[in-house]
Amino acid sequence: MFFMIWWELIILATIGIIVGLIFAFSLSYYFYVNPIVLTGELADAMEKFEFDAIMPASIEPRLFIWQAIVVYFICLIIILFPFLHIRNINPVKAMRE
Repeated sequence: MFFMIWWELIILATIGIIVGLIFAFSLSYYFYVNPIVLTGELADAMEKFEFDAIMPASIEPRLFIWQAIVVYFICLIIILFPFLHIRNINPVKAMRE
Protein backbone atom coordinates (compact mmCIF):
# COMPACT_ATOMS: atom_id res chain seq x y z
CA MET A 1 0.00 0.00 0.00
CA PHE A 2 2.89 2.33 0.78
CA PHE A 3 4.45 1.87 -2.67
CA MET A 4 1.16 2.69 -4.37
CA ILE A 5 0.85 5.94 -2.43
CA TRP A 6 4.57 6.62 -2.82
CA TRP A 7 4.39 6.37 -6.63
CA GLU A 8 1.25 8.47 -6.71
CA LEU A 9 2.88 11.25 -4.69
CA ILE A 10 6.11 11.06 -6.72
CA ILE A 11 4.15 11.45 -9.97
CA LEU A 12 2.11 14.30 -8.47
CA ALA A 13 5.27 16.07 -7.26
CA THR A 14 6.94 15.63 -10.66
CA ILE A 15 3.95 17.06 -12.51
CA GLY A 16 3.79 19.97 -10.05
CA ILE A 17 7.46 20.74 -10.48
CA ILE A 18 7.23 20.62 -14.28
CA VAL A 19 4.19 22.93 -14.31
CA GLY A 20 5.93 25.24 -11.82
CA LEU A 21 9.06 25.37 -13.97
CA ILE A 22 7.05 26.22 -17.07
CA PHE A 23 5.10 28.95 -15.26
CA ALA A 24 8.17 30.42 -13.53
CA PHE A 25 10.25 30.45 -16.71
CA SER A 26 7.39 32.04 -18.68
CA LEU A 27 6.96 34.78 -16.09
CA SER A 28 10.72 35.38 -15.83
CA TYR A 29 11.06 35.48 -19.61
CA TYR A 30 8.29 38.08 -19.82
CA PHE A 31 10.11 40.30 -17.31
CA TYR A 32 13.42 39.60 -19.07
CA VAL A 33 11.99 40.96 -22.31
CA ASN A 34 9.96 43.71 -20.58
CA PRO A 35 11.93 44.79 -17.49
CA ILE A 36 10.27 46.75 -14.71
CA VAL A 37 11.04 50.46 -15.10
CA LEU A 38 11.53 52.23 -11.80
CA THR A 39 10.14 55.73 -11.34
CA GLY A 40 10.11 58.45 -8.74
CA GLU A 41 12.46 58.51 -5.77
CA LEU A 42 13.60 54.93 -6.31
CA ALA A 43 14.71 55.74 -9.85
CA ASP A 44 16.57 58.82 -8.58
CA ALA A 45 18.32 56.73 -5.93
CA MET A 46 19.34 54.11 -8.47
CA GLU A 47 20.71 56.75 -10.85
CA LYS A 48 22.55 58.40 -7.97
CA PHE A 49 24.57 55.19 -7.55
CA GLU A 50 25.04 54.96 -11.34
CA PHE A 51 22.65 52.06 -11.94
CA ASP A 52 19.97 51.93 -14.60
CA ALA A 53 16.48 52.57 -13.29
CA ILE A 54 15.20 49.18 -14.42
CA MET A 55 14.78 45.79 -12.76
CA PRO A 56 15.53 43.07 -15.32
CA ALA A 57 14.81 39.40 -14.60
CA SER A 58 17.25 36.56 -15.06
CA ILE A 59 16.44 33.53 -17.18
CA GLU A 60 19.54 31.55 -16.30
CA PRO A 61 18.54 27.86 -16.30
CA ARG A 62 20.52 26.86 -13.20
CA LEU A 63 18.32 29.08 -11.03
CA PHE A 64 15.23 27.16 -12.06
CA ILE A 65 16.91 23.76 -11.90
CA TRP A 66 18.23 24.25 -8.35
CA GLN A 67 14.84 25.42 -7.12
CA ALA A 68 13.20 22.38 -8.72
CA ILE A 69 15.73 20.04 -7.08
CA VAL A 70 15.17 21.59 -3.65
CA VAL A 71 11.38 21.34 -4.00
CA TYR A 72 11.70 17.73 -5.16
CA PHE A 73 13.75 16.78 -2.09
CA ILE A 74 11.25 18.54 0.17
CA CYS A 75 8.50 16.49 -1.48
CA LEU A 76 10.48 13.30 -0.86
CA ILE A 77 10.75 14.15 2.82
CA ILE A 78 7.05 14.98 3.05
CA ILE A 79 6.18 11.65 1.42
CA LEU A 80 7.60 9.91 4.49
CA PHE A 81 4.73 11.15 6.68
CA PRO A 82 2.06 8.98 4.98
CA PHE A 83 4.43 6.04 5.35
CA LEU A 84 4.57 6.58 9.10
CA HIS A 85 0.77 6.50 9.20
CA ILE A 86 0.40 3.52 6.84
CA ARG A 87 2.81 1.30 8.74
CA ASN A 88 0.55 1.48 11.82
CA ILE A 89 -2.58 0.38 9.93
CA ASN A 90 -3.86 -3.14 10.47
CA PRO A 91 -4.92 -4.21 6.92
CA VAL A 92 -7.67 -6.61 8.01
CA LYS A 93 -9.20 -4.07 10.39
CA ALA A 94 -8.96 -1.32 7.75
CA MET A 95 -10.74 -3.47 5.12
CA ARG A 96 -13.62 -4.22 7.52
CA GLU A 97 -14.18 -0.55 8.24
